[in-house]
Amino acid sequence: GGLASPPLTWGDVRYDESEQILLLKLNASKTDAFRVGVTLSTGRTQHLVCAVDAFFAYRQSAMRVFPSLSATDPLFAFDDGVVLSYHSLVRYQRTLLRVTSRDASAYAGHSFRIGGSTMLANAGVPEHLIRAKGRWKTDAYKRYLRHTDAQVGSVSRLMVRT
Repeated sequence: GGLASPPLTWGDVRYDESEQILLLKLNASKTDAFRVGVTLSTGRTQHLVCAVDAFFAYRQSAMRVFPSLSATDPLFAFDDGVVLSYHSLVRYQRTLLRVTSRDASAYAGHSFRIGGSTMLANAGVPEHLIRAKGRWKTDAYKRYLRHTDAQVGSVSRLMVRT
């Protein structure tokens, strides 16, 4: 495979109070060919599903387990100190899918990109924002879009009406 990305640390996360956005610095990723780093942002949603609120809850929990966390400590580690890897994340994802009676073989690490880009497109988010959120420099995100049979069926009804 390629070069492994360094693990995220607590110092890689920052919260901008005035904008209410969480900023996560990736020091390296496959979309960062020159390894200069990229910063991802996500906003507070004021909704039950909120990555910002989930992060603060996670930080509070982590500080109970590791009371002396520093900026250089890994952001995602198990109680025994083992750092969360991509492979263990996918393994846990599949376990959760099986627990909810879903076919885990139908999902992979890229399922998050597929689900995210599809949800944004279905919500009518402009293409340039979908590309920005997924860090796509081209229209490659379109390969990830999924359509249900009902969506394709509704296109047939539109065609008949016009």
